[in-house]
Amino acid sequence: MSEEIITSSSNPKIKYVSSLLKKASKRNKENAYIVEGLRIALDAPIEDIKCVLVSDELLREDKKASEFVDGCTNNGTDVLRVSSKLMKSISDTVTPQGIMAIISRKRYELKLDGSRFLLLEDVRDPGNVGTLFRTAEAAGIDEIILSRDCVDIYNPKTIRSTMGTIYRMPHILCSNHEEWNEVISKLKSSNVTLYGGALKDAVRYDEVNFSGKCGIVIGNEGDGISPDTLSMVEKIYIPMEGQIESLNAAVAGSILMYAMK
Repeated sequence: MSEEIITSSSNPKIKYVSSLLKKASKRNKENAYIVEGLRIALDAPIEDIKCVLVSDELLREDKKASEFVDGCTNNGTDVLRVSSKLMKSISDTVTPQGIMAIISRKRYELKLDGSRFLLLEDVRDPGNVGTLFRTAEAAGIDEIILSRDCVDIYNPKTIRSTMGTIYRMPHILCSNHEEWNEVISKLKSSNVTLYGGALKDAVRYDEVNFSGKCGIVIGNEGDGISPDTLSMVEKIYIPMEGQIESLNAAVAGSILMYAMK
């Protein structure tokens, strides 16, 4: 770790970090993303950490942060000391904790030997996607497939909402509509029964036998599952009382994932 404390936002390494925070295209090109905060940095597999930025203040005052930085340094990871003022200026959070890490993206293949899948079609809210990732891990889902128009999973807000699950939950990002349809076809050809929420001609979810290989499709928060996708899945619904028309995407997905479990 360099003893120099970086104070200028014009520093090339700081510019690089800022570009990863702000630009999805840069994250895609570099196959990397930013995590911010001590807990999520501590959870990161050390072999996936490309670089750590830490404020001089946090390094002085927090033993866990100091030990983490020492471990990264011993592993040969690049560690940059920055001023607290600079850290606040580049941070994506309201109350920066004083630490960021650049993480290498993992590449996953479709796990056709899996038995439980979650498919997200055009889910746009970072909080919903993060909650669905966390619940998927808790409910024993083997893999998550995201359509092209889902919120960027590597967006800093989405990353924070996953609370570290991003490191452990296998996931595939479809690059276009054709790849999404291809993934669905491959799953169905591997005897995976897919279920999606629908208002008409649907079966109550608690009357479904989820004992075989199966998956749940969660659609867009406003529009639900697209007609094309709905035509390829079994239609189910969650009964609701009162005047509620629909459940939050993350809530519905969580109920159905635990029904599969």
